[in-house]
Amino acid sequence: MAILRMAQTVAPVLEPVTLLEAKNHMRVDSGDIADDTTVSQTVVPDEYTPTTGTNGTPVDVANSKTLMIVNAGTVVGSGKLDIKMQEADSTGGIWNDVEDGSFTQITVANDNATFELEYTGSKQYLRSHHVLATANATFTVNITEQAPTAVDDTLITTLITVARQHVERITNLSLINQTRTFYMDNFPNSNEIWLPRPPFSSTSGLAIEYTGSGETTAYDNAVSTSTYSADTISKPGRLILRDGYTWPSASLETNNPIRVTYLAGYGSNRSSVPEPLKQAILITIDELYENREDTVFNLNVGQIGWLNRLLAPYKNWWPM
Repeated sequence: MAILRMAQTVAPVLEPVTLLEAKNHMRVDSGDIADDTTVSQTVVPDEYTPTTGTNGTPVDVANSKTLMIVNAGTVVGSGKLDIKMQEADSTGGIWNDVEDGSFTQITVANDNATFELEYTGSKQYLRSHHVLATANATFTVNITEQAPTAVDDTLITTLITVARQHVERITNLSLINQTRTFYMDNFPNSNEIWLPRPPFSSTSGLAIEYTGSGETTAYDNAVSTSTYSADTISKPGRLILRDGYTWPSASLETNNPIRVTYLAGYGSNRSSVPEPLKQAILITIDELYENREDTVFNLNVGQIGWLNRLLAPYKNWWPM
């Protein structure tokens, strides 16, 4: 078997570290509280009637330190107001209650006060959900975000991707889930095909396709998934022929006739990527930001040494 070429055909939908994490690591912000703070109303101020459950307006809290603030006015008579945080990946997605995200119940005994809870989750959207029993209550719910801004936000966002790709090249790994494709000259003599740039994430989108000699449509033939099993445990992963099956014996085109497509990465969430690899990305971002030319001043050699030590245990020495 000869591996001729490899490509990333679908890039990750997110990076292992956020813009906020990178800026916090580099201690970069605007220094202006007005620029750094955004306040959004998820429930506008008004007098509300009893309800069994009403949702506030979703607010995008990605890359922010976030606080939900309830400003309670008058609660009438025996009214009881219960408010909690809910989170989701998208405004039209599944909304779940935030763990430890419920406010103290508000009654006439503790109204005309301000209540606040910090949001420490990782979802992109946040909203309030309130239940008001028995009588009317006046209140509003605001979401305050602290997201330091800087003129270099676009640059830093680009450096995050560059740093992730650099770490992937050094380690021969795929960090966040991404679709990869590699090409072979011929089918192996053995019963297995090794998949470069591990980890082999899942069988979603997995395909082995090939072009027969003289065929005008490339990769018009597929090896049935019933003929082989997928090993997602080994690093790198493998595709292994089942007992009694063989790889196709058809004559093949001479130009990259076999294409293998698969999903590689530690997972689709940032939390799936090992912390040492994320720290290595942050170090790389910092170096690229501080030293933008070939001539490097005030180089912290110890930091570069740490980068190598962080990556060494994860390096995949298999080719590609």
